[in-house]
Amino acid sequence: MPKIVDREQQRALILDRSFAVFVHRGYGHLRMRALAQDIGVSFGTLYHYFPSKEALFYALLERYFQRAFPALPRPVDGGLRATLLRVVQQLEAQEPEVSGLLALTLDYVQAHATPFTALDGRTLDDLLEAQITASLGLSLPHTRLFRQQVIGVLMLRRLTPSDQPLSTVLKPFIDLIAPL
Repeated sequence: MPKIVDREQQRALILDRSFAVFVHRGYGHLRMRALAQDIGVSFGTLYHYFPSKEALFYALLERYFQRAFPALPRPVDGGLRATLLRVVQQLEAQEPEVSGLLALTLDYVQAHATPFTALDGRTLDDLLEAQITASLGLSLPHTRLFRQQVIGVLMLRRLTPSDQPLSTVLKPFIDLIAPL
């Protein structure tokens, strides 16, 4: 009797296993054959689900955004300040993944020598702005400031690791835009 495979479950499994490999090796240096070997699937299986490394990369981003942003806390009583503090706490818990995704995206941009543009034509900034604005109910200016601060801090922390919690580093920014 032929083996019955749940296509969506297998696709999700490939994406979940691929994330760590992409982050560890980087986009530009990773070959699909090596990826297949590292995640324990055949080369043919990998291409059955994803026609190219770029398609797999876009699917990784989409899966990450779907999993990370719906889990962001919704606006809470206490207004903007309380909401931002809760988001920063959640980002702290996900910092390795968020930082890895940022590094992976930068590697993708470098490998292509062109700015990141999603399949639907939106830039990474557009994707982040839309997700953060919708998830948190922030105004567009607050969304942009928050996104820029978080990305800046994460970049600096990759260059110069810090033991300070993300919430401690971002607290002065939150104090500035949402004072007590």
